[in-house]
Amino acid sequence: LYNFPEHTQCKIGPDMFRSLSKEFAHLAGIKDSGGDLQVSQAYKEAAPGSQVFVGSDRWALDVLRRGLDGSVTGCGNPTPEFLVRLHSQWMAGDEETAARTQQAFDVWTTFREGVPIHHLPLTKVALGARIPKFPPYVRAPFVAADEASIKLIRSRLQEIIVSS
Repeated sequence: LYNFPEHTQCKIGPDMFRSLSKEFAHLAGIKDSGGDLQVSQAYKEAAPGSQVFVGSDRWALDVLRRGLDGSVTGCGNPTPEFLVRLHSQWMAGDEETAARTQQAFDVWTTFREGVPIHHLPLTKVALGARIPKFPPYVRAPFVAADEASIKLIRSRLQEIIVSS
């Protein structure tokens, strides 16, 4: 399941998740982009055998600390090494290094949140910095980044990756 009330205008509560988990054995879990880690944790308590993933880049380490299963990110896709490294460090018991990795990931998040471009075109531009010939095009109603923004995003992304 996917709880994303900002876009669906409908919340999946922990009680509903529990009921659905009991009724449908093939229901593996939920991704929660509702913005409340307490609700994410309540999903895990409601259906302990289910996986609970959270859609917030800033909470990746907190998600693991709370015993949840991980993070699924959209805007972090251009920097997958942060989440891969963070998870590996956590699993190895190196919370201190995982915290530094979260801080490095937060630098990317802070940058992208400060750019006055919608996150979808920004993410596509950033992916283009990592994947040869990846197109920065978006469909309406989104507006593609202009050339100056493309240069800024790609340049800053490289700086963030190199400095991590």
